[in-house]
Amino acid sequence: KMKKLKIQKVLVKYGKLIKFGWEQIAKKNSLNILIYGLDSIPCFKFSYKNSTALATYFTQEMLKLGFLANTSLATSYAYNEKIIKKYLISVDTVFKKISLTIHNKKKLKLNGPIKHTTFRRLT
Repeated sequence: KMKKLKIQKVLVKYGKLIKFGWEQIAKKNSLNILIYGLDSIPCFKFSYKNSTALATYFTQEMLKLGFLANTSLATSYAYNEKIIKKYLISVDTVFKKISLTIHNKKKLKLNGPIKHTTFRRLT
């Protein structure tokens, strides 16, 4: 079924759309991010000293817009271009808020603690 439906090609296509979207939206909002990862598993990182706090804020604000989102994702065959477009519109909204916070040197309004890094919580 994976070969018949060319699922891997679809996952790569979706990941490339998302990576390109992140890049364009970050530029539009004057944000510095590093985009990396496999095309089917795209990731980005905020290029600021408080990157973990920014990632926490990103997740918090994306949740308000109906997306359980992080700075990385694994593409799914269930995605489509309409879903990705809606996701990227929400990313633009949140990146705009982050940009205003950074450029106006304001404090992030987090509703909880800063997220832990993956392995740090184990120590």
